[in-house]
Amino acid sequence: MTRLRPLLPYALASVLVVVSSVVALAVSLPRDGATAGGIPTAAPRRDVELSPTARVAYWREAPSGEWQLWVGDLDGRRRWTVATAAPGAELALTRWSPRGDAVGYVEGATRLVVVGLDGTRIDLPPPKDAPAERRGIVSFHWSPDATRIAASARLAGGRSNESDVYVIEVRAGAEWVRETELGDAYAGPWISADELFVETGTGLIGILRPGARDLHPIIGMPAASPMLGQDGRVYFAGGGWVRADLGAAPYASGSIWSVTLDGDDLRHEAAASFDAVRLQGRLADGRFVVGMPGSAYLATDEIVPFPWSAGTIRRVVVTADGGVLGLTDDRVIRLDPSTLTATVATPDAAMVVLLDRARAADIWSPSRPLAAVRSSPRPPEGPPARLAFVLGRTLWQMDRDGRVRALLSPPAQGWISGAAWSPDGGRLAVIVSEGGRWPPNATVLIIDRNGRSEMAFRGGDALSWSPDGRSLAVTSARYPGSNEWEILLYDLERGVPEAIPGRQAAWTRRGLVVLGNGTASSGNWRIGQTLELIEGDQRRTITTSDRLAAHPKLRGLPGADLPRTAITWMYASPDGELVGVALARLNDSVAKVAFAVIRASDGEPLLAFDSDGRDGVSGLMWSPEGKVVGHSVAPAQGFPASPDTAGKALVRDARTWAVLAEAPGRFAGWAPDGEWWFVARNEGLFAYRLDGSGGIRVSPYGVNVSAARP
Repeated sequence: MTRLRPLLPYALASVLVVVSSVVALAVSLPRDGATAGGIPTAAPRRDVELSPTARVAYWREAPSGEWQLWVGDLDGRRRWTVATAAPGAELALTRWSPRGDAVGYVEGATRLVVVGLDGTRIDLPPPKDAPAERRGIVSFHWSPDATRIAASARLAGGRSNESDVYVIEVRAGAEWVRETELGDAYAGPWISADELFVETGTGLIGILRPGARDLHPIIGMPAASPMLGQDGRVYFAGGGWVRADLGAAPYASGSIWSVTLDGDDLRHEAAASFDAVRLQGRLADGRFVVGMPGSAYLATDEIVPFPWSAGTIRRVVVTADGGVLGLTDDRVIRLDPSTLTATVATPDAAMVVLLDRARAADIWSPSRPLAAVRSSPRPPEGPPARLAFVLGRTLWQMDRDGRVRALLSPPAQGWISGAAWSPDGGRLAVIVSEGGRWPPNATVLIIDRNGRSEMAFRGGDALSWSPDGRSLAVTSARYPGSNEWEILLYDLERGVPEAIPGRQAAWTRRGLVVLGNGTASSGNWRIGQTLELIEGDQRRTITTSDRLAAHPKLRGLPGADLPRTAITWMYASPDGELVGVALARLNDSVAKVAFAVIRASDGEPLLAFDSDGRDGVSGLMWSPEGKVVGHSVAPAQGFPASPDTAGKALVRDARTWAVLAEAPGRFAGWAPDGEWWFVARNEGLFAYRLDGSGGIRVSPYGVNVSAARP
């Protein structure tokens, strides 16, 4: 598999070709008006039609120091100015309208201006909250009918990671409408006159209907840069991590994929993998154009760089007739992709400079309307369940009929975790963090099925419902930045917590299992913890980390000679009879991890093994019924760039560790009856029975879920 690597600039000979091309172009350009110092100064030409196949718009500095916006044929036969800006003006994001009859641009980072070919002008004001929040427009997209524009507006003049989507009608007197409240949303291309793509810095790609404020996710895998292909499918980069920096939109690691607009029929479109890219287009020969900060490439199974000799290519435009044009900070370049291969150095003939001294340029060519491919409705299959899951920092609910609704979003730069249905399925408990240091400043919210908040508690790191749904155990740091924890036991009728020391707690049908804090050690570890069971007024010790470490079943595992022992996490079965523990043996620089299942009645280990090995435990979850657990085995690589590296989900008998069933992917949760279990893969969420049968795709979102009865 090919991975993107930094590429060295080409030889000086290529630069000479660029210079000669620029000279030839300057000689051949027609003079539409008077010239001063080689800078055309023509007046607008309202009586001339531009080319119906390819047009260019760009800014140039006049001798007076002011900036002029030029429009013209791509071949240079006709051109004229349509707008001017003061010397030193901040100009960016020049973009043609879909019909090629107007140009939009951003001035001063906050004001969007639209000018027609005859010089008529519409100044669209900044969003109302822009001055107070210092929002700057970092990207925008025309709707297909050219009646609306969607923009990404970031705080701090466009230099903050906090962004939301705004939409405005293209007419005098119109005002921006804020369509998202995520603090992490970026406007993508329009799908139709009524829908557009939205992406987030946490990897969500969704569909937004402006006015309805209804964001609907497409897939569950982390992804960025969605675009509608000529075949109506949604293409994007993703599969690994996604990050938002100071660019106009997030970058993704992974590869190129496509799905229908409903998230079905996932296809892996390119074997090449990338570290941080955005998808910019697709050529007629099937190769994809991808861009990363400071460079652009062709990609399928191989990575092919565009010529570097003309300067840094910021954007690549693929025209309707198959032309490929590169836009640098001050040039427009025609590229010949047929000469670009991974085995031959990029030839000088692959590039011709069409226009020099062209700031913030854009290219227009006619395009036919695209109709998105949608999937046929399918009857509900799999276990009867209502699912709650976190995707793109938002909490969602999917009903039995497949309808998806957003329930809750955190504050900007915060996140949601620990979503768990109450035993009767009537309420959800979630941990909402405001971000910042670890442990975070977090709150536990109780919400109903419609996302309405019922209660809020001081919280933390983990939560557990009592079997009757009347109490909640919440783990919280004793104070910010502390690694000493306490368990807050909330009576949901009174709302007043009882605090007991402990790192973690889990309600069972026998009582509350509590993992103690232990004592502080070097490296921010807590060692020597106790594991206790609280039944009514009775409290007894099940075992301790030191006692477990000394047991014959664990003494033979790697790291037995290390001096200190810590229980890092605890998993109690719902019936309270068995407890799984992750055990770390460590010194100042080494930690070896073991996993053990012990009886709660006497603390005796039933089994123990090296969790650093091939069958390591990740994301373990107990079945609601019986002595069965599900867990994941990590992928073979750092991220699932292709379907064969997605890892493995296992269901085991917790008493013997015998494998009852397995499936490719990641273990993602249990159905309420314990007869079905879920597996997350790139292509969606799948449901299996305990015997391994099923494999029914129940959702396009391959993420961990909490399930309740419908």
